[in-house]
Amino acid sequence: MFKDLYLYIKHPYTAGTIIVIWLGTLGLYQADPNLPIVPLIFVDVVISLILAFIGFRSAR
Repeated sequence: MFKDLYLYIKHPYTAGTIIVIWLGTLGLYQADPNLPIVPLIFVDVVISLILAFIGFRSAR
């Protein structure tokens, strides 16, 4: 079952870290809806791009 899924998720730790960041932002926003959402999303995008660049790079 998981063998087929592994073909699509080759870097689960990087993907998991990015998911936790986005879910953490969602949790913060749910806890306090008065937070400015645009800066939170911007920070998440920047961090996700940096992690994706580092984590999804193939070893040479």
